[in-house]
Amino acid sequence: MKRITKVVLILTAICLISVGAAAALFFMNEDYIRYSFDNPNYKNVDTFEKSLIENITDIEINSQSSDVFIKIIDSDEVTFNLTGYYAEGKYDEEIELSLINKNNKIIVDIVYKKPKILIGFNNQNIDLYVEIPKNYSQNLDLNVHSGKIQSKNLNLNKVEFSTDSGRINFEDVLAKEVLVESKSGSIYGEKIDSEKIDLNSFSGKIDVQKITGEISNIKTTSGNILLNRGNTEKLIVESFSGRIEIENFDSNEAKIKTTSGGIDLDRVNFENSHIESISGSIEGSNSFLNKIKTSSGRIELSGILINKNMDLKSSSGRISIDYLPGSSFNLMFDTNSGRLDKDFEGLIFEGGDKDVLVQTNSGSLSVNRF
Repeated sequence: MKRITKVVLILTAICLISVGAAAALFFMNEDYIRYSFDNPNYKNVDTFEKSLIENITDIEINSQSSDVFIKIIDSDEVTFNLTGYYAEGKYDEEIELSLINKNNKIIVDIVYKKPKILIGFNNQNIDLYVEIPKNYSQNLDLNVHSGKIQSKNLNLNKVEFSTDSGRINFEDVLAKEVLVESKSGSIYGEKIDSEKIDLNSFSGKIDVQKITGEISNIKTTSGNILLNRGNTEKLIVESFSGRIEIENFDSNEAKIKTTSGGIDLDRVNFENSHIESISGSIEGSNSFLNKIKTSSGRIELSGILINKNMDLKSSSGRISIDYLPGSSFNLMFDTNSGRLDKDFEGLIFEGGDKDVLVQTNSGSLSVNRF
């Protein structure tokens, strides 16, 4: 009886939603709705704006769905060219490119006038091309809703890119501050040199190569993080469920953390490190690390030259250490029910001038020459 009642309620809800949608379409004025089940006609867009760059300290660009392409040129003017097409009937009037130059700041907006509901095909392909003089060295703030951002060869004071669902590509960026954020779109970067780097994505992937700077703060919720070739004073990388992979990276201080995603480190040199995963595994090869912690994930270190104190902790995950010749350490293993497998006698190896402290509850420890 309960099952029948549940089915009736679901069917009733579906009927009410369908009736409501049909009524909304019926009573809507045709000024706000268009039917385009056949191939639509298209309207072309080609709008141009420009402004002298002298005394300008900020450039702000706002776009809904257009892709934005940034190019550096040899000029004394910044130019904006909106070009493409959209399905006829989608907008009441022409799409406009608005430029305001006030108080040493340029603000550019793409204005979509009176958008309608377009039933059937809903096509548009509109891009914004921005050309910035190479002698401009101040601030650039670019906000896009669903379009992508692409830029190269930026030498500025501050760079801010943000999208909701579009992809962000940037290359050869030299700036005091780089702030890049995307909710679901991916972030791809190469050759970033900045005092402060903040890269954030909710579900999109972050893939960056060649980072140089003071502080790098890189975070995702479920997207993966891939870093290759970098040198920073401080590195902070966090992901909730995404996997973190770091390769060929040097940092004086590193904090790498994930909840359920794994961590893979290859040829990294972290003078002071804190590597943590709750349930994901942590793998390090040919790397210098000193503090690693998991709850149920395993820890695997391969090709490690032990020349500094190390602190490894795991509740139930297995820990394995394959060390390089020339390592000198004093091994201290504290466990409740875990087992120790090793290829040398005693707990001191070659003098033991460095301490390797390993703590587990039920996880076992394996120590072998690489």
